[in-house]
Amino acid sequence: MAQTAQLRRLDVAENEAQRVFTLQRQAYLRHPYPSRAERVENLRKLERILVDNATAIADAISADFGHRAFEESMMAELFTTVDGIRDARRRLRKWMRPQRRHVSVLFATGSNRVIPQPKGVVGVVSPWNYPLFLTAGPLTGILAAGNRAMVKMATNSQHLCRLLAEKVRAVFPEDTLAILPGVRAQDFSTLPYDHLIFTGSADAGRTVMRSAAENLTPVTLELGGKSPTIVCDDFDVDEAASRILYAKFLNAGQTCLAPDYLFVPEAKRDAFVAAAKRILPVRYPDTNQPSYTSVIDEKSYRRLRATLDARRVPRWCPSSRGPRSTTSCGRSHRTSCSTSPTRWS
Repeated sequence: MAQTAQLRRLDVAENEAQRVFTLQRQAYLRHPYPSRAERVENLRKLERILVDNATAIADAISADFGHRAFEESMMAELFTTVDGIRDARRRLRKWMRPQRRHVSVLFATGSNRVIPQPKGVVGVVSPWNYPLFLTAGPLTGILAAGNRAMVKMATNSQHLCRLLAEKVRAVFPEDTLAILPGVRAQDFSTLPYDHLIFTGSADAGRTVMRSAAENLTPVTLELGGKSPTIVCDDFDVDEAASRILYAKFLNAGQTCLAPDYLFVPEAKRDAFVAAAKRILPVRYPDTNQPSYTSVIDEKSYRRLRATLDARRVPRWCPSSRGPRSTTSCGRSHRTSCSTSPTRWS
């Protein structure tokens, strides 16, 4: 069995996360090598949860955001996740086969093979910006590989977290897959997993990796970064503006790969700005329309507004009614946190 050498054993479960971890670890030790049929069935269960509850999932994500465009939830999260599950099922037989490897001349009489094996219990910490895709996406690989999984979703994703926890609990044994609403980050990330997957900020990633190091737990970190975009001199400006603005305003710009800033030939700068000014009013004539997603919470909204105010530049607003916004964005009662598309030049 491909287990990590653990420094800490859990003799007594002191919280819910430890209880579920102990349950899954014991189940793994009893049955470490699920068959292909078992893995395919687990993938089918996950797919059914998503397909059968598509509208409820989109509504839960929207509740977490204050408002999330239904089309964006379907396109960027549900469709892509289901497609990934189906692809994993098609490829699973090949993935499970032993693979030959070259043998050094010093060991010419021998042979080498790589035999894929489940690792054991895998922890997943997912973010709020694409909460379904970045939860179910990793789970697809985890279940296909024959592992067991525990999931901690972001604090800003608790509507979706509670919904998924309920649906998962109805079809999966707790010793195979568990989503834990309300679990503390400290309780979750300090468990001695066989692997830990984290998606989020670099600062939080450091904390997670520090906790994992205490248990010698291997970690996969997907961290935020900068995404400069370069427009070459020979590329059509209108086409570049159309593509860049699509990527930038998807999910109200709350995407780790959304363009952060542009490098445009100086001679084409004004043409690019003019193209952007033509495109945005057509796509977003009114920020009150259902296709315009809200900023996730008051803290993020205030940060964006402060950035705009600090620049002291006129804000371009495509709506005659002005931007839909509120100064009170408490998570329990807010309707949305939105600000109009803005360009600087």
